[in-house]
Amino acid sequence: MIIAQPGASPYPDLKSQKAFEKGLLEKTAKQTSDIILYDNRVVLYKMESDVMIYVVGSVEENEIMLYNVVLALRDSLHLLFKYAHLTSSMKLNSQLTLPRQQVDKRTIVENYDLVSLAIDEIVDEGI
Repeated sequence: MIIAQPGASPYPDLKSQKAFEKGLLEKTAKQTSDIILYDNRVVLYKMESDVMIYVVGSVEENEIMLYNVVLALRDSLHLLFKYAHLTSSMKLNSQLTLPRQQVDKRTIVENYDLVSLAIDEIVDEGI
């Protein structure tokens, strides 16, 4: 899934977007680095559990800034899921020690509103 500003998607249709996503996943599955050049775009990514977090920019973008976006998103998701889990269970017992929720597909889908808000706040002009 590509999250972008309305009307800012670099792909004219869903078929070409899916082809980009599939090719990107195949290329990054074999890589050990955090940055690649793919389809004339700079791609930075991080693996978290069963999720790959990607930030894609043009070749003119500053790679260090894009890398900081990936790290900020990863760290924000860890914090959001940690506290989302705590606040939903605080009614039980304030002494209770709760397991930390991981950044995984299930947790992202269940907390999609928080994920969207985090991305919107990280990206300068929003999504």
